[in-house]
Amino acid sequence: MLKRFCLTVCSLLTLFSVAAAQGIFYNAREMAFSGAYGAAAYRVDAVNWNPANLGLTLTSGVGIQLPGMGMRVLNSSFSLADYNRYNGAILGQEDKAELLNRIPEQGLQIFANMGTPVFGISIARLAVSARVRGVSDITLSRDIFDLMLNGNELGRTYDFSTSSGGASVLADLSVSYGQAFYVPYFNDFAVGLTVHWLQGFAAVEVVESRGTLTTGFEGIAGDGYIQLRSANGGSGMSFDLGLSGILKNNLVISMALLNIAGQMRWDKEVQVLEYGIQSDSLTVEALINEDADSLISDIQREYTGDPFSSVLPLQLNVGIAYPVADWLLSAQYIQIMQKGTGTNKVPYFAVGAEWRRLKFLPLRFGMGFGGVHKFSASLGFALRLGPLTSNFAFQTINQLLPNRGTGYGFAMDVSIGL
Repeated sequence: MLKRFCLTVCSLLTLFSVAAAQGIFYNAREMAFSGAYGAAAYRVDAVNWNPANLGLTLTSGVGIQLPGMGMRVLNSSFSLADYNRYNGAILGQEDKAELLNRIPEQGLQIFANMGTPVFGISIARLAVSARVRGVSDITLSRDIFDLMLNGNELGRTYDFSTSSGGASVLADLSVSYGQAFYVPYFNDFAVGLTVHWLQGFAAVEVVESRGTLTTGFEGIAGDGYIQLRSANGGSGMSFDLGLSGILKNNLVISMALLNIAGQMRWDKEVQVLEYGIQSDSLTVEALINEDADSLISDIQREYTGDPFSSVLPLQLNVGIAYPVADWLLSAQYIQIMQKGTGTNKVPYFAVGAEWRRLKFLPLRFGMGFGGVHKFSASLGFALRLGPLTSNFAFQTINQLLPNRGTGYGFAMDVSIGL
């Protein structure tokens, strides 16, 4: 029973992490700045951060975004160095204790997100963009790992109810417009609006999860239950509203609210899966004398469910950017107003820079603090050949050194500026 229950919980929840969080990076320049990008995003990039930037003179001309990819995967506890150290090793008590101490009381958290620009174009103050985005967020109870590492402790009840998860993948067609206005003390000032039409591909979430296991003198007693809800399609809308301006000293200020009234309704092929097991006083003697299946009662049901909704969390972006000599310096504050899949309400602050001395090879870096990943560091560069620009970025999470980080990000894309 124990093996069946643990494998069921782990395998079902871990499925979410392959579906491919504070924020999704759709292109490499965003990631290279670690998200310090709201006041540095122009042309098609402005769609992701602040549509008002389209109304500034900095975004004149035509910009074309070609297909690219950005993704991040991270967890709350373990690094690549940990994997290399413990993989295949015989674990002593100190090793087991160290591994468990790495896992927070709320459990091992795993986040993954993906943002793929399909195509985008901006002409003067208007931009149209098509993207695909996915996000997953799972939590595995700490007691699951305690049980696997140390076995059953007599008289102790293991609680698996903190396990949870969810994931979704959807397409986003956006139309953005920025309008310039005269405001004293500003060289440029604009307001902007983006309308998002959302088409969902798939969503899955844990509706309910519980489970306990107790080892006593009379045997092992335990129960487990998990209910999953999934859909293979849905639709929704959201809006972004922004303000941006350039002061007389060339300081750019950007502020935007994203995902206003953002909601997805999942109503295509909705299915509910329920799985549960229960056993009282399971002993070795009973297993020898009786059929094991007769000692364990289980339920497994799958049926059509009702449509359900998910919220796209409201997000506040406030950023500044300042060009000085061969540098562009930027900073960003991001506040998630509602808890959602792959996000939390912990504020996120980032700083970034771009060195422009070599026009054909700008170099970028950034650092972020807070949010779902606590700390991140990013590096990136671009190769410019005339109007064609190829961008690349790499990000480590929770440490500067890649092998010590608990997560990684990578992004690449191609754009054309005319």
